[in-house]
Amino acid sequence: MNTWMLYGCTGYSGKLIIKEALKRGHRPILAGRNGIQLASMAEKFSLPYTVFSLDDHSKIVQELSKVDVVLNLAGPYINTCEVFIRACLVTGAHYLDLCNEIYALKKIFNYQVMAQNRGITIIPDVGFNTVSADCLAKYISDKIDNPYKIDICIDALNKPSPGTIKGCVDVFTKGGLTIKNKKLTAIPYGSGSKKLELPGQIVYASPTPMGDLLTILKSTDIPEITVYLPSHPVVIEVLKLIGPVLMRLVASKSGKEVIFYLTDKFIKGPDDLLLNTKRALVWGSVSNSQGEHFEAFIETPEAYLFTSMSAVRAVERVLDDSFPGVHTPSQAFGCDFIKDFESVKRTDLSYNEKIWI
Repeated sequence: MNTWMLYGCTGYSGKLIIKEALKRGHRPILAGRNGIQLASMAEKFSLPYTVFSLDDHSKIVQELSKVDVVLNLAGPYINTCEVFIRACLVTGAHYLDLCNEIYALKKIFNYQVMAQNRGITIIPDVGFNTVSADCLAKYISDKIDNPYKIDICIDALNKPSPGTIKGCVDVFTKGGLTIKNKKLTAIPYGSGSKKLELPGQIVYASPTPMGDLLTILKSTDIPEITVYLPSHPVVIEVLKLIGPVLMRLVASKSGKEVIFYLTDKFIKGPDDLLLNTKRALVWGSVSNSQGEHFEAFIETPEAYLFTSMSAVRAVERVLDDSFPGVHTPSQAFGCDFIKDFESVKRTDLSYNEKIWI
């Protein structure tokens, strides 16, 4: 068949992915729950579409039996990933998504044996965060013997999309996380913050509970992993003081409803100027117990724009050749997958350069 479906495509990232797909000669089947929005989008881009909800397993199976690959954009993924994966196990369709939710990823990784036995490919988060961080982590982990610790800092977010914020709510109500002894380890918000010397800038950064922790662990098997995001020092101190209270408020049903309402009303994502001018940076450092270390960084186009590129390229790779099982991007495509994209630069830094100040 060599056909693919884009589900949940009426949001910010969906529109960018459709444009990138058309630019590269694809005609994906658009799909989702809102028939009015889908019809409008399908007409705008002259693409086929189908409408179905995620509470009817037989209908999902029926629709996925018509395609080779489904790219799921419908979050939060904690609610949608297994619905699609179970249908893919029936139909034999391959499954990709943009999931960077750590607890959803734990669920997805549990399908390893079933996916292998069925001969289907499952690759969560073929978007900016995991493709860049995972490919960089795998690359630097191979540069020294017996790597023990990896630190990653992602400096990318300028104006988040509504879907990004909604997908983060459940994760960030659980507090901070890091990997210690190959296990997720909870840490209080604001703890572990550091001043980092990144290429051309010095930033304050805090450990963050992103799904990249699990994908990097899966790709590298390194015992200690921390993923940082730049944070203002004042924000870090505020989180130390009121983090637990803030988490309880956000975790409540009414708190989530307020956040989702405000997100839909006021958050639009980057405008065209930011999309075309903003650069994203991912920095990584790896070290071992012998005192060796290596660091490198990746520069990419704006994060959402890069997501549209990486998602479509991942679909192309899976259409060309399946990779049975559950994989990270670097496991399926190799750490040099990142080099396939225009305007992406990977730079090695000195082994002896000072990392933390």
